Amino acid sequence: MSSGAQKYAGDEKSDRRFDAVTYYVFSAAEMPHDWKKNYAVPSDNASRTLIALAKQFRDQFRKMALEIPASVERSHMNHPDFRVAGKIFASLGVPDENWGMVKLTPEQQRTFIEKAPEVFRPSSGAWGRQGYTNVYLPLAKTNIVRAALKAAAKNVASKKKKTPNVQRPTLNDPGRGL
Repeated sequence: MSSGAQKYAGDEKSDRRFDAVTYYVFSAAEMPHDWKKNYAVPSDNASRTLIALAKQFRDQFRKMALEIPASVERSHMNHPDFRVAGKIFASLGVPDENWGMVKLTPEQQRTFIEKAPEVFRPSSGAWGRQGYTNVYLPLAKTNIVRAALKAAAKNVASKKKKTPNVQRPTLNDPGRGL
């Protein structure tokens, strides 16, 4: 670290989880490629701390999801998901390891986004319009994540199971009696 770098630890008044992580802010003159403004670059210890915290947030999300009665953890599309009655109500790791997803209704999604816009956002595309909601784990409070997980599990558990396609007689079916 050069002598001109300033240590930055975040806003002391905030209750967000990453405020304890140390960053070093370098001026443009100290950065390569003649960058025009200051950039925060995590120190080695801060990088290790961020990785450890991300794992801790994922583990906490996993624990809360598995506290829901009859929930199980499986894997889908190379990331963990959580199911009730065989239906996914939450997942981890999309778009990256700092995020979870809960399967809300569009109305529930709007409510959670209004309560905590820094934590909840619609998933991209049609999934988001259907209520699939990304959860930014580093800023999430336990009580609101637990409420979102419970709502998502209730949503999928209350849906009727799809009935399997029943083979219907066709015009050429000899058993029809025509």
